[in-house]
Amino acid sequence: MENQPLPPPLASLKPSAAKPYPGPDTSSPRGNGRGWILALAILQAIGGIVVFAITQGSVEPHVAGIMLVFLLGLSAIYVGLWIWGKKAPFAALLTALIIFLTVHLLDAVFEPANLFRGIIVKVILVAGLSTALKKAYTKKREAELEASQS
Repeated sequence: MENQPLPPPLASLKPSAAKPYPGPDTSSPRGNGRGWILALAILQAIGGIVVFAITQGSVEPHVAGIMLVFLLGLSAIYVGLWIWGKKAPFAALLTALIIFLTVHLLDAVFEPANLFRGIIVKVILVAGLSTALKKAYTKKREAELEASQS
């Protein structure tokens, strides 16, 4: 074996100036928080079908049907908000969060135990929507400031 050059020391592989992670890109359609609204729509649809299947034998058939229509209708509303979120992410996220909280608080009024069913998922969804809402608000304010300065 001939003498081959040694690889450069590992220290030279480090970046000279590490830049902090800027966070998600809210200027792209993927980074505007719409995914949280879509997650709500999908979970609501799945939940509606599961509730319908579980309650079908224990309640009147028309009551189970009404619950299914309500829950799938709510899912359709979230899909509409997801679509609207392309043009107005802040307003769509705010509306989705208000609807989500209102539905679950009203559900808790009539059946308090329901508030704690799926609490982890509810907390994750509220946290995700709130974070996305804050970012959308910041972006909206920046756009308004740019428009007023132009």
